[in-house]
Amino acid sequence: MHQPSPDPFLRLEGVSKRYAGGALRAVDDVSIDIRRGEFLSLLGPSGSGKTTTLMMIAGFELPSDGRIVLSGRDIVGIPAHRRNFGMVFQNYALFPHMTVFDNVAYPLRLRKLAPDAIAETVGRYLEMVGLTSYADRRPNALSGGQQQRVALARALVFDPAVVLMDEPLGALDKNLREQLQFEIKALQRKLGITLIYVTHDQSEAMTMSDRIAVFNAGHIEQIAAPIEIYRRPATRFVGEFVGESNMFEATVSDPQAGVVSTAIGPVRAAAPLDCARDAPVLAMIRPELIRPADAPPADNGTTLTVASIVHFGDRVAVEGSTADGHTVRLRLSDREAAALAPGADLAVSWRPDDVHLLVP
Repeated sequence: MHQPSPDPFLRLEGVSKRYAGGALRAVDDVSIDIRRGEFLSLLGPSGSGKTTTLMMIAGFELPSDGRIVLSGRDIVGIPAHRRNFGMVFQNYALFPHMTVFDNVAYPLRLRKLAPDAIAETVGRYLEMVGLTSYADRRPNALSGGQQQRVALARALVFDPAVVLMDEPLGALDKNLREQLQFEIKALQRKLGITLIYVTHDQSEAMTMSDRIAVFNAGHIEQIAAPIEIYRRPATRFVGEFVGESNMFEATVSDPQAGVVSTAIGPVRAAAPLDCARDAPVLAMIRPELIRPADAPPADNGTTLTVASIVHFGDRVAVEGSTADGHTVRLRLSDREAAALAPGADLAVSWRPDDVHLLVP
């Protein structure tokens, strides 16, 4: 399996994009080092700057400040068509009058490859995306998933330096989207492609990426591996945007013991805290890490009154409230939730390792 190079291949250095005479900063001082062969997702809500950043990398937008450096060379002044980047859009952007074969062959014909080389290369990539038998069809005779596979083959066929994808699966249904997630990731690993992928879908980014850059209001809140983003978010925004979380305002009561005071009682982390006594912090606990208990412990536990129970196939979302009216969310198995009903009392606990503390 291909592993990304540890050295930066594509680097964004202090990249910003301003509109309205400088009054609006769509992207604000973004710096990223992207390794050769890496799958990096730009994740964030609408308007957070992720697509504008991708368009600047592609060459469709010009940065107001900063540099974009590929293999040591600043490419900001190089037009999009000369950057040798593959691009896949949400709307496929296929030529409707061309066959599947001709759509995929188009970048090779622009590069004036010999017909035999074009036929061999296109055939190989159509086989990779499972469309060999569709070579003579036009896009309007294909399903959405098949059209997106054609767009993917066209973006890969000329061996681009980088492949850029802008919400490419957003128009597809859930099952097809999940299937194509695995196919794209498998192709990326097989070919060793450097791939930058824009999405607002957290599960998509978590499933596919080597690293995720979480965008908010034009800047990056955190860049890390998916498991690090989920388990150890750097900011409150990341903790609340990626996955579901229980977030409690707290003050440090015993730094050496890692204990903080919250509205639901004392919470103990796994390690001493690098904070002064009475310093404000946030205590985050993911819902799936809170478990039913025989009785609530002195710390890292409480008793809830069950307010709602929602079944999601093999998991059950449970929401309860403490005696003081503070909401706590859990994720339980069907078996764990079988005896629960709204109004029931439920003792819960969690481990110190499952507590993540953030400085607000």
